[in-house]
Amino acid sequence: MHFHFCYFTVTNASPSLFPLTPCDPGSGDTVTLGCLAQDFFPKSATFQWTSTSNSNTQVDSQQFIFSQQDVSKFTGVSVISVPRSKALSYNCSLTHPAGNKNVPVQYAFSPPSVTLLSESDGEKQVLVCSIENFAPKKVSISWKKNNNNVDNVKSFEPMKDGDVYSAASIFKVNKTEWDSKAVYTCDVTHAGQNYIKKASKASLTVTLNPPNPKAMFVNKRAELKCVVTGPDSSIVSKTKIQWYIDEQPVTNNISESNDAQTKTSTLIQHFDDWKKVKTVKCSATREGMAPITKSLNVNRGMPSKFNGISFESNKCTSTEYMFVIKMIILISVFQFEVCIFHINCKSLSGKGTSTVEVLTPSTIKGDSVTLVCLVTSTELQDYYIAWSEASGHDHGVYNDGLNLPPQKINNGYQVSSFYTISKDKWSKKIKFSCNVWPAGSDEKMKPHDVSSFSGNSCECD
Repeated sequence: MHFHFCYFTVTNASPSLFPLTPCDPGSGDTVTLGCLAQDFFPKSATFQWTSTSNSNTQVDSQQFIFSQQDVSKFTGVSVISVPRSKALSYNCSLTHPAGNKNVPVQYAFSPPSVTLLSESDGEKQVLVCSIENFAPKKVSISWKKNNNNVDNVKSFEPMKDGDVYSAASIFKVNKTEWDSKAVYTCDVTHAGQNYIKKASKASLTVTLNPPNPKAMFVNKRAELKCVVTGPDSSIVSKTKIQWYIDEQPVTNNISESNDAQTKTSTLIQHFDDWKKVKTVKCSATREGMAPITKSLNVNRGMPSKFNGISFESNKCTSTEYMFVIKMIILISVFQFEVCIFHINCKSLSGKGTSTVEVLTPSTIKGDSVTLVCLVTSTELQDYYIAWSEASGHDHGVYNDGLNLPPQKINNGYQVSSFYTISKDKWSKKIKFSCNVWPAGSDEKMKPHDVSSFSGNSCECD
């Protein structure tokens, strides 16, 4: 009897690693990402996922390893399921006896979050179409009035925020046109998808305005207005307005005024009382009508002091915190100037970093200049923003801008304030300041200045 033996040697084979991403945007709240390992031996292999924004945190995953037709080689697949809003950039690594590999897995699509806000500004109604957290960068914004295209709008180029972008478009409407109950539409096109938001004046509107920034800076008190408007002055005048603070009725420090089609109730709270308030409500009622209630949550973010350490002195609490102020001078659609102020608090030691960046416009177009103060933080917090103009030794007076409520962005929250001046005023020796008072602080922050004659520099605290 003869025996025949076959001798063969299988050597270790290093894997090839490839990213796997969806071919189309898809739908739903989650996105599945994967990576593929091919042609490796032995079978023993371990996948691991981390976010590029936080490499210390592992992401839960599933892995599958199976033999190829060539039994001496193996193929492995690992997948993760992550929230769509966070499915932007991850790192897939493979540990294997023949050599470790890693590959970035980037999801290049993030659908935009579109919000259409309406704010009154004197004789104008300002419509602000905010487009947040989208990728890729290319986006198209158009406006319609009663399904007819309009072109007298001001749109701003997308700004990058981490792996996603944000953009905005502003349409100012005359009060007479707004009162006609015309329907205004902001139409956003991104990656072949349309996102439509509409706004119009209702028959009876109740608006609860946040504290007036000018009153906060000048008088150190909160002035809130509950405004009821409607086409029928008799209905508006008979409407009763009731205030509530932290669910308790309020009857003191309230005044009312009436106009033809507007009724305004003003509530005043001195600063020491206001800093304890959590929620404010105003309710408009009339006979035969269900109450219309508007509420306002006061977001104070981080406490202004922690163990005697003051936030305004750029000291930090034990919680890691980042606070960023950006002042942008929007000269035209494509030309702007930006001042960025960073406070990056890392520990209770009080050591922080501050950075200022200024971009100077090459030309000025149009008859007006819009200053935009953007306040960004990792925590949800309200900010009272007022503007001031000063020349020479004159410290100037505070003026109100057009302030928008906090908006959620990729890595935190953002508050915007718009202040429009004439081109002629911008060219003079006037210093314009954005003054910011965090709702969670006992004191205002140092003003952030800009002008056309001083190199448009900003100072950091």
